Amino acid sequence: FVLLLCHHLATCHHLAQPMMMLGAFHLLFLLALASTSSSYCNALSTSNPTNSNIRVAVYQPQMSPLTSTTTPSNNNNPLALLTQVADALRVASIHGVNLVLFPELFLPNAVPPPAAVTEPVLQSIDRDGYELNIIGNLCAELGVACVMGYAERKHESEGGGGGDDDDAGGVFNSAAIFNCDGSRAGNYRRITSTSTTSDVLGQHSSSGQTTAFLRGHTLVETLPISLCTSTLSQIEKKIKIGVLIGNDVLVAEQCCHVVRSGAEALFVLASFGGRRHETKEFSRISTVVRHLLPTRALEHSVPLLFANYVGTLPEEEDVSSSSVQSDGDYVAAAAAAATDKFSFIGSSTVLDAFGEELVRAPCEEDGDMPGDGGYLLPCEAGDLYAVDLNLDDTQQAQNRNFAMEYAEGWDLSPSSIQGAKMKTNAMEKTIAQKNGSRGFGAAARSDTLSIAGKKQKSEKRKKQKRSKYYPWTG
Repeated sequence: FVLLLCHHLATCHHLAQPMMMLGAFHLLFLLALASTSSSYCNALSTSNPTNSNIRVAVYQPQMSPLTSTTTPSNNNNPLALLTQVADALRVASIHGVNLVLFPELFLPNAVPPPAAVTEPVLQSIDRDGYELNIIGNLCAELGVACVMGYAERKHESEGGGGGDDDDAGGVFNSAAIFNCDGSRAGNYRRITSTSTTSDVLGQHSSSGQTTAFLRGHTLVETLPISLCTSTLSQIEKKIKIGVLIGNDVLVAEQCCHVVRSGAEALFVLASFGGRRHETKEFSRISTVVRHLLPTRALEHSVPLLFANYVGTLPEEEDVSSSSVQSDGDYVAAAAAAATDKFSFIGSSTVLDAFGEELVRAPCEEDGDMPGDGGYLLPCEAGDLYAVDLNLDDTQQAQNRNFAMEYAEGWDLSPSSIQGAKMKTNAMEKTIAQKNGSRGFGAAARSDTLSIAGKKQKSEKRKKQKRSKYYPWTG
């Protein structure tokens, strides 16, 4: 096709104008770029998935290393981040991906070294800001839905100033959900305490700094997303997802709540990692990624998507040649400094409803995929890991109903409300037993009227009797 187009350009005279020729060669460049991207994927077909399937992908970005001419602030350039998003969505669109999941705090790259607690505040963006509007336009142009993690500045309607001088209490760890037409499907705020990096250890970061984000509300419902399952016929399919950020996945009640609300899949945005010399911390993170995530998918019988970063945070190098005596000492000091840096564990994955891995990303930079499932789609500053999900599978639906059968009877309301219900039920039971012992028999015991209902019925009879014998009383 490219050769035929070149021949057409060479023989047609109406394309002699310079600007038209430039546009034609730009088209050739895009075609070549698309074919280059296709050659890197593991035989992923460019055809769209069937109506019973959806093609999803998790995006695992690599942390950009510092050089002699760059600083950590260079990695927070909004234009560079939006270019990275555009590249990932373009690659996803080429290969028929319907939905892309990005990690938490991807915009505006608010995962700095743990010492910079105020950094996310200065970098926070408004939910109506131009950054998210650009992403919505990209989704509409490419027909790809996405879930984007970002640091959300407290809105003016909520008492936020809307400026860069907001205090640390005015920033949420949020996720913006976009439909395939670019419209906003919803906005989720993390409900658990959030440190500058999700270390899975509690409310504090590895350096002991306190949390820098507000907590969202726990009453979160599922979010329906419109997916374009066919580019030619513009067939749309809606699915309901439950969004979790970071340590939210550790809260079993939250996971159960969104699934009971109708979620067909769980989407987990994270920035899990730690310092390699802290073996206990890394062990806990590994437990969450390797065991807890499959458990969440299996116990609720829904697919689970997990997006995380990979690589080491770009911190300044503490080792200088003037502080060591020999080359051997310098190598040892550099190795010690490397183990002390904060490293993300990677391992972005897609799990099916039985907790089985469909695709998993490597846990280290430039590592190999640990399994043969799924498809690798390389991008400029990260990689997409795609797979086809069948949400209409009969066996999966039956298993889900079985798993949720016992949960339907659970009462997860606060203990104070539960106590009031138990007290009311006990009073009704006592009155029914007394009525039965007085000779009213089964009729009284089977009476379903509440105490208030019985009292109201008695008052009504008295009023009718008064109006019959004393009509002037009204």
